[in-house]
Amino acid sequence: MALTITPLISGFTVTPNVNVYTDVTNVTFTTIVADALIDFNVVWLFGDGTYTASTETTVNHTYSKPGEYTVTMIVFNTIEEWRSYIQQESLSLSALPASQEYVLFTMPVTVTNKILDSISFAFTPVPAYQGRKQSTPFRIEFYSSQNTIPQIQLYSKNSLSQPSISVAPKWSHLRPRWRFVDIYNNELDVLTPAVSSVNSIVMTGAVSISAIPYDSTLASTTVVGVSGYTDFYYIDDMPGTVELHATMDTQQYSNTEDDAYNKIPSYSNSMVDAVYNCVTYDSFPNKLVITSNGIPSFTLDGTKWIKALTPYVITICDFDGYILFNYPVSNSNGNLRLITRGLTNVASGDVIFEDSRAVFQRYDSDNFDVGGYYTGFFQVLTVADNVQLQATVSLDTNFGSLLLNGISAPFNVMSYDDSFGLRKFNEDFDMAETIKSYALQETISRNTVLFDDFIGQIVGNADSAPEDLGKSIYERTANFTANHSDIDACNIDKLYSLCQQLNIPIEDYNFDYPANLKRLINIVSISYSRLKGSRELNNRNFVETTSLSSASNLGGKIDTSTYYLSAGTNIVIREKHTDSYELFNVVSLSGYNVYPIEYLSEFNFKTPLDVYYIFYEYVPKYTLTQEEGIIDWENPQTTLIEGVSSISEWQQDAGIMDTLLDYQLRRGLELISK
Repeated sequence: MALTITPLISGFTVTPNVNVYTDVTNVTFTTIVADALIDFNVVWLFGDGTYTASTETTVNHTYSKPGEYTVTMIVFNTIEEWRSYIQQESLSLSALPASQEYVLFTMPVTVTNKILDSISFAFTPVPAYQGRKQSTPFRIEFYSSQNTIPQIQLYSKNSLSQPSISVAPKWSHLRPRWRFVDIYNNELDVLTPAVSSVNSIVMTGAVSISAIPYDSTLASTTVVGVSGYTDFYYIDDMPGTVELHATMDTQQYSNTEDDAYNKIPSYSNSMVDAVYNCVTYDSFPNKLVITSNGIPSFTLDGTKWIKALTPYVITICDFDGYILFNYPVSNSNGNLRLITRGLTNVASGDVIFEDSRAVFQRYDSDNFDVGGYYTGFFQVLTVADNVQLQATVSLDTNFGSLLLNGISAPFNVMSYDDSFGLRKFNEDFDMAETIKSYALQETISRNTVLFDDFIGQIVGNADSAPEDLGKSIYERTANFTANHSDIDACNIDKLYSLCQQLNIPIEDYNFDYPANLKRLINIVSISYSRLKGSRELNNRNFVETTSLSSASNLGGKIDTSTYYLSAGTNIVIREKHTDSYELFNVVSLSGYNVYPIEYLSEFNFKTPLDVYYIFYEYVPKYTLTQEEGIIDWENPQTTLIEGVSSISEWQQDAGIMDTLLDYQLRRGLELISK
């Protein structure tokens, strides 16, 4: 049969014809026909095992995975041939009718991934940079076919340093390391870009793609991936040439399958890697840095105790204060000279540097080249403010001789007993004197060897430490109720006991501390307001007693024949009959601010005044007698300043609590000479 329709059809077109995206884009196939009004019958074989039978000039199709496909359009001349063909179970070219009353057209179609995943170094510092950390961060740009922000793995290849993660923390300040840090100087294992630097790539039409601020929940558009950038720094303690690798691990995402490779994950999810060759070189030695442990941020500032062994580490650093781990010190002796600054009117013998050898080490105990450092201890035997260590060293290096200097941060040398002494109420007991008072026979009571040298050494006296036998026993007895039953002030072990009685769950961290440390922990576990207590604010103490603070507001007697009152002042009036006192505020009288005392009759006082009253001048002050609290501020051995104005001064880092505990720990570890 002659073809009557097919000569009018010359082929078909595909839209879009490039960058056909999987899962999201309908590919449009359009028949090229001479007369759009004719009727015809078409079967489309899309090359992925699917087909469509149509009588329309346009069909749409979506591919589920990337690949190379051949699209075939079969145009049948009669509707009978078309129906016969599409009624088969499987449509293929081999199943076409033998009558050949059809014509076919083919076209290859390439289906790519949604977005070609990529990662690259966008801009970097100059190839060689000086110091531990470049001034300009590295920037990575990426495209990802996922709707989530990808993680980026970072690695340094060919470095002479060790990966930071492989260096034990206790050696991290002395071992050369390489590491990556973010722009906030936080060390990185995996780099995750910030949301603010990521855009969602969305499909707004058949082929148009636009980038908008990242939002994984966009509903009005189709999200086909993300793009963005992230910044980081590379730090290496050793000079050299390294390869920096930034890898976007797309294998963590769900994979499509590729039938051509027996359902092996598709090539669209391969590892995406960017490489940058980076050259680093060390700064030149500029100074010595004196710290407590070799880490530049751990300075010697703060409080040091007299007679305490204070460690220090001197390291060779560049201009920015970075340690030069690998600096080639060839003369290990180093000719180090140490002095102190700020110790005025202090004998040279009051400052002791324990190790006078001053050997600058180039290699650590594992024979690892760490450049140059020196460790030692010093003691200051007197109280002093704003003390600094000053170091000067002459070094022989592979680059010649160097003279380097360094000054530590200022610190104060303090006496615990003179500045941080703390006694509770009932810790002023003198057990030796009490026992001595029981000796009624004069020959025994005068035996100083017995009571002072023997018994006094066992039980202690008024000047003994609060954890000594006599004071400890008395305090436990006198403060028994508060130590055992007051939930706000009891000892920690008693707090655990109270919780057990009430079936209150509590984690038990009540370790067996030494006596001096246990006492202090019991004290600092109490709220500061309860520790400090309050003082009596009485400014009307007029009664004369035998107390030292009696009549503290009662001034001298007033001679009523000569005394003049002044408005705005106060006087004390004692009524003889009732023996009562009244504080009287003087006010103006008939416009006069100053007038004789006899004019008090105008205020309904009985006359004659001398018969009924005694007048005194008023002393405006408070008694300030301590009424509450745990700390006995009147105890002469309490040298801690009562006027701490805020709880932060008590609890903050390096505050009073930290200082008290620091001293007791050093004392217990015998780091303070007796």
